[in-house]
Amino acid sequence: MVSFSSKLSLVLLFLLCTTTFNISKVIGCHEKDEWALSMFKAGVLDPSNRLSSWSTKEDCCEWIGVRCDNLTGRITQLDLHSNSYQSRIGGVINLSLLQLEFLNYLDLSSNNFRAISIPPSKSPPNISKLEHLDLSYNSNFGMDNLHWLSPLSSLKYLNLGRIDLSNETNWLHSMAMLPSLSELLLSYCGLSNISPSLDYVNLSSSLVTLDLSFNNFKSELPNWFFNLTSPISYLDLRQNYFYGQIPISLLRLRNLQSFKLWENKLSGPIPYWLGQHEHLQHLDLSYNLLSGSVPSTLGNLSSLIHLDLSRNCLVGVLTEVTFSKLSALETLQLSSTCVEFDMDSNWVPPFQLHELHLRNVSLGPNFPTWLYTQTSLDVLDISSSRISSIDDEHMFWSSLAKIGDVDISHNSISGDLSEVTLNSTYIDLSYNDFTGELPHISSNLISLIASHNSFSGTLFSVLCHHGQNVIGHLDISNNLLTGQLPDCWANWKQLVYLDLGSNQLSGELPPSMGTLSTLVFLDLHNNSFFGEFSFNLSSFISLEYLILAKNKFSGSLPNTMQQSLVAIQLRSNQFTGIIPTHICNLPALMILDLADNMLSGSIPGCVYNITAMVSGPIAYYIENINMVAKGREVGYKESGGLWSIDLSSNNLSGEIPPELFSLILVWSLNLSRNHLSGRIPEESLYLGMGVGFAVSFWVVCGSIFCIRACRHGFFRWFDGVVDRIYVAMALVEDIGDKLNCNKDLHMTLRFEFDTSTKRSLRSFPFQKQPNINGRHRTTTTNFGITPIVGHPLFSRVRLTTPSDVPHIHKLIHQLAVFERLTHLFSATESSLSSTLFNSNSKPFHSFTIFILEVSPNPFPESPSDNPFYKPVVRVSNPDHPIEDPEKETFKCGNDGVVVAGFVLFFPNYSTFLGKPGFYVENLYVRECYRRKGFGKMLLWAVANQAVKMGCGRVEWVVLDWNVNAIKFYEEMGAKVLQEPKFCRLTGEPLEAYGTAE
Repeated sequence: MVSFSSKLSLVLLFLLCTTTFNISKVIGCHEKDEWALSMFKAGVLDPSNRLSSWSTKEDCCEWIGVRCDNLTGRITQLDLHSNSYQSRIGGVINLSLLQLEFLNYLDLSSNNFRAISIPPSKSPPNISKLEHLDLSYNSNFGMDNLHWLSPLSSLKYLNLGRIDLSNETNWLHSMAMLPSLSELLLSYCGLSNISPSLDYVNLSSSLVTLDLSFNNFKSELPNWFFNLTSPISYLDLRQNYFYGQIPISLLRLRNLQSFKLWENKLSGPIPYWLGQHEHLQHLDLSYNLLSGSVPSTLGNLSSLIHLDLSRNCLVGVLTEVTFSKLSALETLQLSSTCVEFDMDSNWVPPFQLHELHLRNVSLGPNFPTWLYTQTSLDVLDISSSRISSIDDEHMFWSSLAKIGDVDISHNSISGDLSEVTLNSTYIDLSYNDFTGELPHISSNLISLIASHNSFSGTLFSVLCHHGQNVIGHLDISNNLLTGQLPDCWANWKQLVYLDLGSNQLSGELPPSMGTLSTLVFLDLHNNSFFGEFSFNLSSFISLEYLILAKNKFSGSLPNTMQQSLVAIQLRSNQFTGIIPTHICNLPALMILDLADNMLSGSIPGCVYNITAMVSGPIAYYIENINMVAKGREVGYKESGGLWSIDLSSNNLSGEIPPELFSLILVWSLNLSRNHLSGRIPEESLYLGMGVGFAVSFWVVCGSIFCIRACRHGFFRWFDGVVDRIYVAMALVEDIGDKLNCNKDLHMTLRFEFDTSTKRSLRSFPFQKQPNINGRHRTTTTNFGITPIVGHPLFSRVRLTTPSDVPHIHKLIHQLAVFERLTHLFSATESSLSSTLFNSNSKPFHSFTIFILEVSPNPFPESPSDNPFYKPVVRVSNPDHPIEDPEKETFKCGNDGVVVAGFVLFFPNYSTFLGKPGFYVENLYVRECYRRKGFGKMLLWAVANQAVKMGCGRVEWVVLDWNVNAIKFYEEMGAKVLQEPKFCRLTGEPLEAYGTAE
């Protein structure tokens, strides 16, 4: 029998529940809160009607995004962040929301708000309870000041990411007014003032997270970072252009768990004392200018989960000792460093990695067996790691099959993959030596890149032995595939990228290819396909690239085309008929190549509708497809990413439409070998001075192309002279950047000048340029630089003097660090002085050094210029001033001149030619000045001097694994000699052999 007390308890519980239920029904939204929300809604733009529930018919506590206290009915949370572009709201944020006195959570992120409206008020709002404020990721949202934040004394979380604060120079003061702040996120805000000279900033003593990533500070790391009194554990300073070294004061942040400095300009060594941060879990120092070896003390970071040192000038050997205590490590990224791995073949690491990125790190020639122990890998990138040998092919492919994302490209791995099954989601096998039929693919595969191998056979087994698949990216170009395309494309509904170019495929295209409606990129070039290209391109709703060049397609050009097309390459086929006018309705078109067909009729006059060639591209990313300019294939990105039209070698007739010359962004215009007539509009010769200079050049050439009598005579002269200048200059382009990692030198590259080449170099244009006082200064080589606007940079190549030795010594040491040869570096300033500048040293007849100097100002005339050589001066015009973190170290005088690089060469002799020559021992350009043509300038100076002295050749060395550089040199006509091997006697062996009787 139930006791009386039990019955009483049940009654009381029932009454309590009933009372609570009735209260929640009776107490509704407070009228003050409803008024504040209504004021906010009045400034909101709501195209998707997302706030339809915000009406007087509904209690405001029931409105979308609103949460109220169950007992008081007061609003405590407002969350209107957007999860999709379609549901975004926008307009103006009315800070009447801050009148919600019990509001503690406000999230308006990922919308389209543009501004803040501060309502007039006689007294400050009672908003002391707001703890969470997120306005991040609102497009085109800017604020001139942050004073309105100061009353938010309870604020703990503040995220203003992606809000433009570039006009707010006193943001630090505003942040110091928030005493409770524990998380501050200000990424992508355009901030530039970080007050680097301050030692202390009075930020909240509760601050744990500080994210200032992707701003524009351009300073050394400020001292106040490391004097914060708060227990900061998360510090994100990525991509801020910080320079200098990592200060030891970082040790004061004893609670640091995550430290991200990705993509800055920090230099110097990785500090050994970083190993004392015992709580550090995430360390990212990638994409900086750090040098030296990886300190062994990093192996003490037993809590480390993520380590990324990629893209630095690091050297040295990593052994198992380095990783012996890193049992928690899950991600290791060392790509594009010069470190080497020397692990025992039986080593079993203490960690289980999820991601391993070792792109462009020397691992070979044998595949490292310790990788087989990493059974938890999701991502493996060992591309360009010089691997050529696999000891156990079955284990190798079985292990890769368990990894979702695999990149083993740009190695020399060989083997027949006919019986291999690829089970990864993404796999890149390109640029290896694989043979046999294409491997089998599993239903997991989304992306397969297998280009530049020697796969043979047909595509039938790959395309037709599977049902529906999810493959979106298929690149098997540059192989030896044969036969016709099977009619099995109906199962490839999700294919976005298809590249079958440069194989030996033939036949007509099967009808099922017309069902590939999701294609963005289609490349079938350099095969033997024939027949009409009869697909209705309007069904390819996303197609941007149509590349059918170098086949045997015939019939008319496609009669429908998608407006999304960026590139059309149909050259070297057998297309007939006219150029359809619907080509004019392609607003995104940047490359139109219809050359070498049998097209007739006139050029459509509606070409001015191709807006991308007038006002700029619609596309944000352009694939690096090949283009033809003056009979030479170049990559699209090599051309500078410019626009081109090639209608040459057809049967076109009629007048050249004047509208063609309104396409002011066109870089290459080729109308040659047609039957065109008419005159070139005179005003077209003045098109686009500055941006459109190249257009004017090609318009002039176009007139020559179109008049046969002029054309033949012109090219007999032009091809004989200009091409020699082009070859000579293109060969040396950026050579300095390509010679900065000389190790295991096995190939000699020789550039031999014949008589005609000498004339070309000697006729390379020189000009006198007045200095600021109106007098003529040193002879200046004109490298085709545009008039000086913006940020002019003066550069000079001159002979060294004894006073340059300290700088030369530092540059040689940097070169040794970059080449991972510091163990061989023993040169001193004294030894350099005594050997380079003794009484027997005559420039060009002994060891000679050209030094490269840069300055923001014109170089003053110097009466003491070396009588053996007149300096070469160049003026360039970079878009932004170059940030040089070592400017003080390499300062030369007090007039802003800085040493940027050098080239050391000496005479040699060719007995076969019976002529002297020059051998380039070292060419080095400091990091911040690379990829700006300075390496080219230095080597040109050597080549020019060689021609003046009647030398037969200039020689230098290229790495045998640097396939891109080798290909570049070969295309320029240089000879890469495989046979010679360098022999060297040095140190004790030299001493012993030289003193033996």
